[in-house]
Amino acid sequence: MLKGRDTEDSSLGTSNSQEKQTLPIMQRPIPPEIPWVTTTNFHSLPTPAPSPQLFPPVNAEGFPPSAQEEFSRTVRMGFQNMDNLQRQRLLAELLNSCNTEQLVFVSNYISPRLKRDFLKDLPIELSLHILSFINDPKTLSRASSVSKFWRSLLNDEFTWKNLCVRHHFRRRSSAAPKLPPSPTSESPSRINKFSYKDHFRRRYIVESNWKHGGRTLVTHISPDTGVVTSLQMCQSYIVVGMDNKKIHIFDVSDGKYIKTLSGHEGGVWALQYMDEVLVSGGCDREVRVWDIITAKCKHVLHGHTSTVRSLKMKDKTIAVSGSRDATLRVWNIEEGLLLHLLAGHQASVRCMEIYGDIVVSGSYDCSARVNILSVGYCNR
Repeated sequence: MLKGRDTEDSSLGTSNSQEKQTLPIMQRPIPPEIPWVTTTNFHSLPTPAPSPQLFPPVNAEGFPPSAQEEFSRTVRMGFQNMDNLQRQRLLAELLNSCNTEQLVFVSNYISPRLKRDFLKDLPIELSLHILSFINDPKTLSRASSVSKFWRSLLNDEFTWKNLCVRHHFRRRSSAAPKLPPSPTSESPSRINKFSYKDHFRRRYIVESNWKHGGRTLVTHISPDTGVVTSLQMCQSYIVVGMDNKKIHIFDVSDGKYIKTLSGHEGGVWALQYMDEVLVSGGCDREVRVWDIITAKCKHVLHGHTSTVRSLKMKDKTIAVSGSRDATLRVWNIEEGLLLHLLAGHQASVRCMEIYGDIVVSGSYDCSARVNILSVGYCNR
């Protein structure tokens, strides 16, 4: 009976094997499902697919991601539990194990963390106070290139105002007439805005050019204090009028001091030199005629009732003076006589020029008048 069953089983196995051999390919049984391969993917892949992964992915060190994170966490916690000396030893061992590329990475990572802007960490007022101790404008200019924050600090008017005070760059106030704004004009805040930084830059450039732009031949410092109010240079002399009532004369070739003319009772605000004859005028309302060779005053001409502010010579005989009394006077300086009084201006006569028999004068009344010297009247 057992034999018969074996015979039956063997015949059944034979028939099954024959049946499997005759089945079409698409009707073959599907193999058991693998976790990374589904039946859908198995039948629907249009192109050959990569081999299924039977193990989870690993990183370059051979650890799966979870194990790597656990290892990093353990190292970090161990490092935090060390004292300072142990940390230094560990870091030294790690750095000794690094190659050049890794050391460059460490350097680039650490360098920004070691830089600290001390001005940025301080209050703005304290930062500006620190910068106020810098007196050299070139140092401030270089400091403005450090960072955008430093540049914004150095654009503050407080720093440049203090620098203007230290260098004695005083601001000149001018009272300009106010005009009604036009529809296309800029706002008054933009037009009238004053910048101490721009003011310092202009004054510093001018002063530097005066000091280093040329070669100084001679410098003469008067023993008595005074401001130079008028000056003229010719082929032989340099004549300097001072507000301390004196006139100094220097040699034009070497700049050496020659002599001083004294006699005015006020500051000398106007002078003219021609053919060894010098004419001067000033705050004492007098016009004086000098002989430069002998340094003596030849004539003292009276008539103006206010400061003589301008003066011109036609030749060594005729001179014209303009005053704050709004008049011009034509003088014969050889004989010391008044020839003509030219009136018409409504304010101080500030400047004039002579050409032939014509003298043109300009005044604070915003007008220029043309006068004929020989006849003494205004032509236009």
